[in-house]
Amino acid sequence: LENVPTMDLSGLVAFESAILDLVSRSVSVHIAGVSKQPLQLLKRSKVLQDNPQIQIEQTLHEALIFAKKDLVKV
Repeated sequence: LENVPTMDLSGLVAFESAILDLVSRSVSVHIAGVSKQPLQLLKRSKVLQDNPQIQIEQTLHEALIFAKKDLVKV
């Protein structure tokens, strides 16, 4: 998401919907490289709070490391 400088509520709703669809299929979601404004919005999202299947990482490299760890658990 590093190329997304801003996100409004309609963008958040669409993003949450896509994430919930993945989570409902038992897919772990690793979000990487989020810009400042979207990150603030995502952190306030009830969908993303306290859900171990959804992780926000600073970099793509970090997200890939954690995604690989999730694959080992399967």
